[in-house]
Amino acid sequence: MQLETLTRTQQELSRAAENLNSLTQDELEGMERLINADWAETLSVHASLSEELPPTHDYISGGAFRQAADLKVNCMRMIFHQMGELKQSKSTPNPSTQSQPHQLKRISLRTFDGKYSEWKQFSDLFQSLVGKDETIPPVQKLVRLKEALKGQAASLLATFTVTDENYEKAWQKLARKYEDPRVIAQALFNRILNLPKITKANEENLNANAASVLETMDQLLAMTGLEKKDLFEQMAVHLLRKSLDSETLRAWELKVGTSKEFTTLQEFANFVETCGRGINVGSKLHASIGHSQLTSSPAPQRKRSVHVAVTAQSEADSTRGAPRNSCAFCEEPHFIANCKKFTDLTPAQRNDVVVSKRLCFNCLGPHLVAKCKCVKTCFTCNRRHHTLIHGGSPYTMDPLPVETSGLERVIPPTVGASRATGSTESTTVSNNQVVKENSEILNKESSQQTVDQQYVLLATAQALAHSPKGYSLQTRILIDQGSEISFVTEHLVQQLQLQRRSSTLELTGIGGTNSGHTRGIVSIPLQAVNGLQQVLINAHILKKLTVKLPTFSLPLTRIEAIQGLQLADPQYLTPGPIDIIIGADSYGRIIESRVVKTKDTQLVGQQTIFGWILSGPLKLQSCSSTKKRRNHHKIESRLQRIKSELIRDISK
Repeated sequence: MQLETLTRTQQELSRAAENLNSLTQDELEGMERLINADWAETLSVHASLSEELPPTHDYISGGAFRQAADLKVNCMRMIFHQMGELKQSKSTPNPSTQSQPHQLKRISLRTFDGKYSEWKQFSDLFQSLVGKDETIPPVQKLVRLKEALKGQAASLLATFTVTDENYEKAWQKLARKYEDPRVIAQALFNRILNLPKITKANEENLNANAASVLETMDQLLAMTGLEKKDLFEQMAVHLLRKSLDSETLRAWELKVGTSKEFTTLQEFANFVETCGRGINVGSKLHASIGHSQLTSSPAPQRKRSVHVAVTAQSEADSTRGAPRNSCAFCEEPHFIANCKKFTDLTPAQRNDVVVSKRLCFNCLGPHLVAKCKCVKTCFTCNRRHHTLIHGGSPYTMDPLPVETSGLERVIPPTVGASRATGSTESTTVSNNQVVKENSEILNKESSQQTVDQQYVLLATAQALAHSPKGYSLQTRILIDQGSEISFVTEHLVQQLQLQRRSSTLELTGIGGTNSGHTRGIVSIPLQAVNGLQQVLINAHILKKLTVKLPTFSLPLTRIEAIQGLQLADPQYLTPGPIDIIIGADSYGRIIESRVVKTKDTQLVGQQTIFGWILSGPLKLQSCSSTKKRRNHHKIESRLQRIKSELIRDISK
């Protein structure tokens, strides 16, 4: 196709050279513009062919481009010579009216297919040869105009019947459509930004790129009315415009309307910032309406379930970290865990505040610990109380191992009885009784900790996600049958430059809680890292899917049942972010028939197109014997401290 374009250009140049002597001044000027336009197209095609064709090809070895260049130079020389003779010879009669139609037939008009950057050249040439010629009837002008149009431009005039009255109407319709300097400038800027990449430099392709840029700059000045000092600003406006989403661009075009004036960079930037503020305010307003009781509400969106980790994590964060109206300790506007006065207290004093304020031992919230939905535990001992009150009472200390003491078991005194009643009877409890009971309680909790601790694995896999641009990224996938649909992170969609389609679904998690809404839908081709099997899934977009999985970190463990299997996720015991969740909608297309289980049938391996996925509980010892002996010495010192504190309290 590109060689045919060059051949056609050479034929037009040869035909033009034969007819130059019979043309008028206006026709010579029109022919000059036509030759320049064709030559610009020739330069672009030649640059592409120079990189694609081998040096032995007839086009390269035969010097076809040089022949065309010589022909173009000869044509331009003849045009300038003929124009000079017409100016000097005023007595030369104009061509007769009878010869005009014949000349039009000999000169083929340039076709126009709807490209904004080519409208100016087509318009000037058509007006020079046809439009301004008063000897041609309007009906013939309309016929010639329709013959010169194709594609989108031709469809604009499809309903115009061939009459004298319709010529002006047809031309005005084309002018309104294509004489828009803003759109023309955008097309010309894109031509510069999309220059072909030169991989193997030579004189011809270097000259072709340079000539294309210079010619485009000349067209920007001639066709848009811009001045040189405004080109940089309008290029910046164009780059900002290319970075925007379709909704913002639609809002901008509605604001501009039918205006054909160029906007300033500051005005455009102000508009973009205004859109950003509007989106922010709109999201806050939507959130406030969702928590209010409205007399009338719109029809609810379709709800979807989502992976448990999303809902559980959001609830935990909101319970543990969200600020209340005021601090339960100092009544200032912050959460008690962030209160400096509270954190300056000792663990025992903080524990007393929690008890007196009837706060939750686990998250310090204003509710009972039995109703706490927070899944977090103490960072020090991993038990169910807040880290700030760790060590503040015998019940919030590190657990004791079973082999700590042979102390006798006695019934403990009522907690806080001596302080609450002031009775002398409450002080008669022996110190040994208190210490013995504390030892018993800690021993009991320790015995529960030394049994095998369970860690639950969720099924994860690694796969290659392919971009339509031709590259791939390795991603981490969670296979979750508990989700009706599949999900992908916003970050991965942007990395892969995937085509987003409109879709907004409200998501419902555990307990019917609202987990947000999706941001569109994309199609993602996935391929096994160590294989050729592929699957195409439709995934809904979320900003974040879940926490890092697994939620624990363990060294690789030898499991007999999975030895020799090609795992879909070799790092299944290493926490990492999740990029994609494959739900029940695509689960059947990745799962294969083979299944393996451990001897206790708890850990399950399932074969998929990505490899083997693992799910279920892992049983591992919580601590080694060395760690137990080390804890024994720590606990002995803690028992001594408890004993001394209780003796001091009783003696008061």
